[in-house]
Amino acid sequence: MRAALLCISLAVCGFQLAAGHTRAPFEFALKFNCTPSPTGVNHAWAVTQSLITNLTSVPPRFVEIDEKEGHAEWVSVLVNQTANSWSEKGNISFTPKRRAEASLLHKVRDDAVGNGEEEDMLHFESPGLTGVIFGNNHGAITYNITGGTGRFRGATGMMVDTFVALPNQTTFAINAWGFFWLPGM
Repeated sequence: MRAALLCISLAVCGFQLAAGHTRAPFEFALKFNCTPSPTGVNHAWAVTQSLITNLTSVPPRFVEIDEKEGHAEWVSVLVNQTANSWSEKGNISFTPKRRAEASLLHKVRDDAVGNGEEEDMLHFESPGLTGVIFGNNHGAITYNITGGTGRFRGATGMMVDTFVALPNQTTFAINAWGFFWLPGM
């Protein structure tokens, strides 16, 4: 029931966002490897990847093939939580080359990187308590893409992520899918 409501919510928000746009959105799907910190900050990374669902096997299998170049970093923080529902905000930054995972220790921010250059970054925030944990180890959340820096300045759109955290593991996968528009494009 909750999964159906989440899908309906995403569809309604997507149609509302698309209503004012005349061009197709930019779309992305990434599988991030997330390491939560004790302070409540999620640090995750992904590389350029091909995501394939093999429908000829039973059950269907999902295959991730990493490419040589490109890197995305996810940093998010918990904003509010009530029982098994929550909201969060954060950023996804994109670079053409891979970075060391140690660079993930930057804070969630709404401005440019302090080195005088703007990073290509999307900002996201959940519109209320849209995150739902099912059981104790898997869930989903929807976000609004609320802006960006660099090539993504002025971005608007929507993103959803799903996750499964297996017992006794310190990392988990965030499966993010989103679309966004840029001003004038």
